[in-house]
Amino acid sequence: MSPVSGRARSVLGRFPAHMEAGRGGKRLGEVVDSLAAGLDLLAADLAAVRRAHRLPHADTLRDVLLLGGLHGMGAGDLELLFARGERT
Repeated sequence: MSPVSGRARSVLGRFPAHMEAGRGGKRLGEVVDSLAAGLDLLAADLAAVRRAHRLPHADTLRDVLLLGGLHGMGAGDLELLFARGERT
């Protein structure tokens, strides 16, 4: 059995102690590790979406423009922001 990831160990730690879920040699660790891999990817994607919806943390100019568009603002409305960004 291969060693499980940190996320999988965290999930296994939530099982009742009498099940000994984290004990080596159990298939439960492999199953949880497989499921946890998807959770790590999902968490990374969710963090990117959260950053894109916060103006100071937006990763790209496209994110800023899309966020402005949600509020009825276009590139012309955001000129002051862009000018400030160029100066800094």
